[in-house]
Amino acid sequence: MNQWDCLNQRADELERALNAGRGNVKSLYDPQRPTLYEIQQQNADDVRKLLEQYEADLKEQAKESKKNRKLTIISIIVGIVAAVFGGASFAVALITLLLQLS
Repeated sequence: MNQWDCLNQRADELERALNAGRGNVKSLYDPQRPTLYEIQQQNADDVRKLLEQYEADLKEQAKESKKNRKLTIISIIVGIVAAVFGGASFAVALITLLLQLS
């Protein structure tokens, strides 16, 4: 039996188990094991939590991006002012700008 046959057999067994009472039947071998329905509910809850965490991370990244954009604009302004008032200051501002962008 190759891998695909084994996988198909396991999928058929799972489908039969789900259809034999919509997953609410406790395991005959281990009554402490959760039902397939309970496992699916837990997985759905886990995915929901991951989605909430992902959305929170996106908001945090947006705030950080906005902050970095402001710092870049300020660095460019400092560079322009430094160029007007002296070449040495411009070099320092350019280095600062490059460090900010990296």
